[in-house]
Formats: sequence, C-alpha cells, structure tokens
Amino acid sequence: MDVAVIGQPSGLLEEVEERLAKDGHRVVISDEGDTGDGRGRGGMRSGERKGRTADVVIDIAEPGAGDHVDRAEQVVTLLDRFHPARFVLISTVLVYAPVPDPRRWPILEGFPRRAHGEPAGRAYGQACIDAEDALVDEAGRRGVEYVILRPTVILGSSADGFGERVLTDLSERPWMAAGRYQGAGTMQWVDARDAAAAVTLAAVEPAAADEAFTIAGPAAFTSGDLARLATGRLDDLGDVSDPKFDTTKAETILGWRPAYQLVAAEPGPSGWWSP
Repeated sequence: MDVAVIGQPSGLLEEVEERLAKDGHRVVISDEGDTGDGRGRGGMRSGERKGRTADVVIDIAEPGAGDHVDRAEQVVTLLDRFHPARFVLISTVLVYAPVPDPRRWPILEGFPRRAHGEPAGRAYGQACIDAEDALVDEAGRRGVEYVILRPTVILGSSADGFGERVLTDLSERPWMAAGRYQGAGTMQWVDARDAAAAVTLAAVEPAAADEAFTIAGPAAFTSGDLARLATGRLDDLGDVSDPKFDTTKAETILGWRPAYQLVAAEPGPSGWWSP
C-alpha cells in the first residue's frame, strides 16, 4: 500500500513513517509547492517520487508546525493531488468545547466542538475544526473514506515543545513550575510512540472508516501531580484523577491502547516515560 505522510519533520511523523515501512507499506512524501529547501508549502517535505497517487493520505500538522497553513485548503489540495481511498487527519482535542466541570468527564467524541484556550491554541483548534469539516464534506462528495484523530499533547513530537518544557522545568524546580503551569488544568498527554500506533491503525483498519477518535494517554494529571511525582511524594499517576478524555472508541474499533505512561525518573523530559 502506498501512503503519503504529510507534515514537518517531527517525532510523530518519523514514528509513523518507521511503522509503515516496517509493516511493508511504501511511504510517498509530497513535494507539492517545493521551495527548493527540501520543504514544500505548509511544511510538506520533498520526496523522490513525483506525481504519484496514494492509497492513503496522512495529514499531520501539530501545534507550532506550519501555523500559517490553511488546513482546510490543504485537505482539498491533498485530495486533488493523491486521489486516495482513505484520508487520515490528525486534529486535536482543542476542537472540543471546554468542559471545566470534572463531573461531566470523560469527554467523548460526540461532545460539542468549540475551539478554546490561549490564542495560539484556540487558533490551532479552529483550524482543525475547519479541516475536519472540509474533510467530511469532500470525502462524502468524492467517495473517500476519512478518519479523524484528536490527540492530546503528544510528548516527544510537538513542534512547540510544550510538554518537554513542562517536564524540564518540573525536574529542576518542581513546585515553582507547578505554580507556573497550574493554568493548564488537567492534562492527559500521550507518548509519540503511542500516537504513531494510533495513526498507523487508522490508516489500515477497515472499521475505522468515517469515524473520529480521541487519542490520549492512560493517566490524567495536573502540574501539581507532576511535581509530587518528581519529588517522590507520589508513586505513579494511575489514580490521581478520573480520565478527562475517553479513549474507549479507539480501543474498541482501532484496537489501540496506550503502552507508555509518565513515571518519575532522572531530570529532563526523556527520563519520564516508561512502558
């Protein structure tokens, strides 16, 4: 199967490409709008295969990566270019309307959408809502299958490095960092390796057609919980909070389940994850 993987270089994109190649699929990289520096418009990387179609397109655009890109327009462009049978769009949980009351958790795929958060996050969320709508409309018109994935913060991949910054600060000054990031509220990060597993399953699983899935890590936590973990006052994050985001649909239809969780380890973000 030929798969076009579109996006700026990132931990997630590299993990996805490696998994696809390992499973025997051919990865086709778009060269659309090449600028001569190895990257195309909207962060598309140039590849050696020009003018090819693809069985599946995977459109990856994380926060901070190609923020100038009109994602809805890019969906149409990629459909025109590759004529795929299936289109996998990496969206975000920022498309969901805010649900501050934990009594209404977990958040499900059918919850109302309304971009929220700080300005950059809200703009990214709205761009993803527009892209989701464009994909659903175009897929129906063209007879193309679509799959929408809505991940939380992807640690080990995000172009803006939010998760990595939080963990580094918490490793160095736990309680000061806990106060600084308190406004982030309850988080449920997912490791890039787990996110990549969900993406590759979305590309090939027949039952995933025309569905949206939330992708999140196994534990929900606050910055204060991370500080307690870093200082040895908490053994693990397993029971500190009820899940904010429900991943039952992804587990049931995709057969996906996160394998990595945050644990206390040596200073710096790289030492926090453990299978």
